[in-house]
Amino acid sequence: MLDVLHALPETVTQTLGNVRCSSKQGRFCIEIPEEGVAYVHANMHDDGFLEELVALVQTHDCSREKLLTLFGKYSQAVEIQDMQDADFDYAIHCKDRENDPYYYCFHEEGCHIIYHRFTPEDYAESDFVNDQLRFDDLNSMQHNAILITALVSSQKQGQLNFSHYSY
Repeated sequence: MLDVLHALPETVTQTLGNVRCSSKQGRFCIEIPEEGVAYVHANMHDDGFLEELVALVQTHDCSREKLLTLFGKYSQAVEIQDMQDADFDYAIHCKDRENDPYYYCFHEEGCHIIYHRFTPEDYAESDFVNDQLRFDDLNSMQHNAILITALVSSQKQGQLNFSHYSY
């Protein structure tokens, strides 16, 4: 994965600047220079969803019900699918969020919840998705760069750590 990150497309580096990537103990750190953060801040319009989601999963009283309430605040078309997989308990997807086509997969671990966000393509190709877990229009959704979208919640920081994301 680190080789892929080191070979970011030229369009990404032209837009965001000299993006630095590193890995430690299976976690990835992606450092976005100031000009990249400024670009995202000027061009991306944040509705607060990611910030609220990250804040919620950091609490000890985060629950499936609270997650569904949060997703429902930002979408009228929330889908939830229970998963029969050791890694995740359920997936949540909003069909009507054009700028957020991702699939959020959650796993309850004791007194906290861990989540991973997948692009539609990665979600469809994953081992934990069986034939019954396909959502409508999955193949018609465009692949969005997780790097740029995730920056929305950290637009004022010069470094963005993706340690809680799975690729």
